[in-house]
Amino acid sequence: MTSCWTGRRVRLRAVEPEGGPLPARLSAQEERLGDALDPPRSAEGRTALAGEKAAADPTAGTHRLIIESLPDGGAAGTAVGTIAVHRADSRSGLFEYGTTVGAEHRRRGYATEAVRLVLRHRFEERRHHKATARVFARNAPSPALQRRLGLVEEGRLGRHFFVAGEHRDVVLFALFAEQFFARHGGPTRLRAARRTTPHPSSRSCRRRAGTCRSPLSRVPVVLARGRPSGKRLPGTARPPGGSRAAARDRVGVSSRRPGGS
Repeated sequence: MTSCWTGRRVRLRAVEPEGGPLPARLSAQEERLGDALDPPRSAEGRTALAGEKAAADPTAGTHRLIIESLPDGGAAGTAVGTIAVHRADSRSGLFEYGTTVGAEHRRRGYATEAVRLVLRHRFEERRHHKATARVFARNAPSPALQRRLGLVEEGRLGRHFFVAGEHRDVVLFALFAEQFFARHGGPTRLRAARRTTPHPSSRSCRRRAGTCRSPLSRVPVVLARGRPSGKRLPGTARPPGGSRAAARDRVGVSSRRPGGS
């Protein structure tokens, strides 16, 4: 059985305590792309940071994973980048992710497949219903990647992030679970339920269950084709005053439609 963390081009694995040269290389490349510029970190500091990530609880809301390429044959290959869930809100079902792939490994579909693996896990296993991503507007490949994955631009934060002596715009992208499943396949029963199943308290749901009550007679009615039949259930009495019209007059309900004569 193929692992849920393995695709055709990449597999995702946990961060190892030793870290390796990948974090330093990615940091230098992101600096050239205009990301936040921080003072250099020592090798010991990088090892300590990698150890902290390696010891993190894998069931926590946020995590960072290493992207490894898969050579022919499916064996573990080279570490080409990272992907992380930065923020997660289990109450609202939202999460935000980000990914980085080394310059020498770009345009090979690694980032696209890695993001799909993480999105599927979050939508199918964590009950999240919306994924978000924030990217620099002027870094053209990043917005292009989000659109290729099916994310839709929801807004733009003007002059939001200060870097390289200027404030730059940040673009907000989002994707809902049903959109992901429609595009990449998934639990069809879940998609059908979200489209067709009404809320238990809704009027249509109560009609289907046969538990609607007439607001005029205040007694249960038997339903036929979604409409009250006027028949009383056994053991129920006719409402005082006899007719339904009389009951309507008592509660002051008009039988005319809005705007009718």
